[in-house]
Parts: sequence; structure tokens; C-alpha cells
Amino acid sequence: MLRFFALAALSGLILIPANSLATVWRVPAEYATIQDGIDAAAVGDTVLLDSGVYFGLGNRDIDFLGKDITVRSHDGNPSTCTIFCSGTPSDPHRGFIFQSGESSLARLEGVTISEGSAYGDDNMEFHGGGIICRGSSSPTISNCRITQCEAALSPVTISNCTLIDNGTAIYAPYHSTVENTLIAFNEYAIHDFGVPLHNISCSNIYGNANGDWVATVAHHANINGNISAEPLLCDPDNWDYRVAPDSPCLGGICGQIGAFGVGQCGPLSPVIESPELSFRLKGNHPNPFNPSTSISFSLDRESAVRLQVYDISGKLVQTLVDAASMVVPIEESIRQLLVHSQSLGPMFCQTA
Repeated sequence: MLRFFALAALSGLILIPANSLATVWRVPAEYATIQDGIDAAAVGDTVLLDSGVYFGLGNRDIDFLGKDITVRSHDGNPSTCTIFCSGTPSDPHRGFIFQSGESSLARLEGVTISEGSAYGDDNMEFHGGGIICRGSSSPTISNCRITQCEAALSPVTISNCTLIDNGTAIYAPYHSTVENTLIAFNEYAIHDFGVPLHNISCSNIYGNANGDWVATVAHHANINGNISAEPLLCDPDNWDYRVAPDSPCLGGICGQIGAFGVGQCGPLSPVIESPELSFRLKGNHPNPFNPSTSISFSLDRESAVRLQVYDISGKLVQTLVDAASMVVPIEESIRQLLVHSQSLGPMFCQTA
């Protein structure tokens, strides 16, 4: 019997963090089992699990029933909330079943799944000791721990997925297929039992702590559309794993790599700094004056201008120029009849 983490059987999953939704059904405070909570929930609801160990009927082989709902621990911490399957080859049980076309809006978050077993009758199938996804089901699973689960060595296909910020992104058996998948910023990208028998194509493996195209997947690098390039995610800190329009995960022979498509993001337009405005204000002439004086100023390019005269106490006497835009080059002489005929002392110019 070979034991391994049930990520070996996750096909078509999108492993990203997910936000909780507004309507909440508590287990076991309101419903005795997780399955009871799911049965009562409507699309968009959240089944919230209190801390503890869940086991027995209704707390294993849990079926989302095709509902796009969220099931999560109350604090998002898998160490405080465990689904204990008690599965054995003679009495197989797994944690969760997705088999009715659940979309990425069906979310499982912050739980540990332990002691699952996929050995057994034909109905159980021989893979997915912790979680199984059948048919077109493609849930979102985030911050979950799948441990001490077991399944037979059957090939799996992981296609059009985005796997970000996990421990081991893919824990896969022999002859598995990985295609059009983004595997980035995980601790380990792929664990494959040391036998290089995978079929990997059109995938981007980048920024993983233990290396990208290394060990038994090294020979897949730079062939069959495989790359290692910064994916240009829109906003990964806020769980927006769409890519920028100029991402290397788009176009070419592979089309789209990853699950989320193109976002409205990308490199910011370069900021072109305007050269410093050259402004020159000449002294008034004549000074002293009676009843008028001329003030000359110049600009080296078009700019908004405000030219004001203040008396010695700082009080505004008169605004001579207040223009949203003046064309360059400018050499202006402003002749104004001032309110006072005596010398006004210091004058100050303000440019807007």
C-alpha cells in the first residue's frame, strides 16, 4: 500500500485563497454535521465549521451537491479544524466529493483532511483519498492540509489550472498529465516520486522556492510550449490571479496558460517628468511711481500663471494676471493703474 497526499488526484482544481460569503450556517451549532449544513445551504452561502475534529456519517464523503457555496473553518486555520475520514482499504472514505459540475465559486477553505482512503469498490474509484473531483467539477481549494491519505497509483490530468502559494503544488503519480497550467511561488512545484514519466506541455513553472524545471521534470523545460517566466499577475496580494495583457502566459502556440484569463492591469504608463519651469520676474519700473508702473515677466513654455501684488503687511492689493494658460515664449509688460500712488514695497509673484 502506497500512501501519499491526496493532491495526487486533484484534477482541474484552482488553488487560490477565497473570501467568505455573507450568509452563514454554523456547524455544529445549527447543524449537527457538515453534510447537513451543505444540504440546507443555498448558492452563495457559507457553511462555517467551529474548531474541532469532525468524523463519522455526515462528516466524511461530503458532497457539495453541485452548489457554489463556501465551506470553511471559522478562523481559516487548518490546524484547528480536522475532517477525520477513518478510511481503510476495507472501509474506504474520503473527505470531500465534487461530482456535480461545481464551479470555481464552490470553495473549501482552512481545513485538514486526514486518514482518507480511495481503495475499495468501483464507486469509490482508486484515486483521491482526500478529495476527488469528477467530470467538469472545478472547485477552489485554499489553505487546506491533506495528510495521511492513500490512493492507488492512477494517472491524473491537471489542465488549465493556476497553483499559487502552496506547499507542494502537484503531488502526482506516474504517467500524469499537466497542461496549460501556471505553477508559481510555491514551496515545491511538482513531486513525482522520482520517476520522470509525466507529460507536461504549455505550462509555466516560475518562482518556486525549491526550483522550477528541476530534478525529474528538468527535461521538459523549454519544449512543448513550457516556459519559466514571470507571469505578471494582476494583484496576487489581493488574490487577483488574472494576468496582464502582456503576460507570457498568453498567446503563442499554447493560448492561455492558467485558469483566470486577462485582467485590466499591466505596466503603468511611464511618467514623463516635465522640465522645471523657468520663470523670470523683473523689478517694476518706475519705482517709486505715480500713478502707474510696468512689471515685466517671462516664461520659457506654456503654463498657467497668476501674478499678484501684496503690500508690506502681506495684504493682497491687486491680481494683475490670472490665466489658466499662457502661450510660450512670453515677454509681457503689464501696465496697471495701482490703487495707491506710493511705493508698495516688496512684491511677490504666485504661479499656479
